[in-house]
Amino acid sequence: VKILKNKKEGYINDLYTNESEEGSTIRQRGFSDSSSLLIHRICYNDKRFERRNVSRNPLTINKTRKEFNKIMKNKTLVRFCISAVIAALYAAVSLALAPLSFGPVQIRIAEAMTLLPVLFPEAIAGVTLGCFLTNLIGAIMGVNLLGFFDVLAGTLATFLAALLTWKFRKLCIQGLPIVSALMPVLFNAVIVGAELAYVLYPTALVTGFAINALEVGLGELIACFVLGLPLVKALDKAQVAKRFGL
Repeated sequence: VKILKNKKEGYINDLYTNESEEGSTIRQRGFSDSSSLLIHRICYNDKRFERRNVSRNPLTINKTRKEFNKIMKNKTLVRFCISAVIAALYAAVSLALAPLSFGPVQIRIAEAMTLLPVLFPEAIAGVTLGCFLTNLIGAIMGVNLLGFFDVLAGTLATFLAALLTWKFRKLCIQGLPIVSALMPVLFNAVIVGAELAYVLYPTALVTGFAINALEVGLGELIACFVLGLPLVKALDKAQVAKRFGL
């Protein structure tokens, strides 16, 4: 007999273990199946159901299951909207400042948003999609010197940078995610610098890579450290992620 105590709710559940040919199964007294037990536990752990007395009546259990699924769908919708808004903002800012967003000497202001994964992982998809749209529209308009090749390579650089930005979000120096801020700088300097070297310096790739990687890296350094870190700090102070329930 196992006794699980939940001090927060002040109730005790008795779990009995029954041995059968299919293996060990756990059955809780008063519940017809494992799904009902799962819903019961979810209700007690979810803040939206803290003070609700959950009945063991199957009709009540089914109603609770529907309400919980509705909450999950709402959270999914919020996450989707956040990613879409970030993508739209990234593309709008980059294209509005196209002379600064493309070319060997570039300071893509929207790259400050690549630090948003520090606050919520939904920003990974947002900045990746935003970069994809920016490079694609830039190539169609003819303002992107790297053309359609940058649609893949440049987007890959942003995705990897955003992913590692989220991965190293807890590594802070004096309260600032310095390691995360370095990820966009490094990935864009290497990948975009290599692209520019291939296009602009086909006969001197090593020299061209060194020059362009330095120029792109400096631009990313300004976008991420001068703009990105204050942006993340301000949003974190405003508890934006918590307000959206993330």
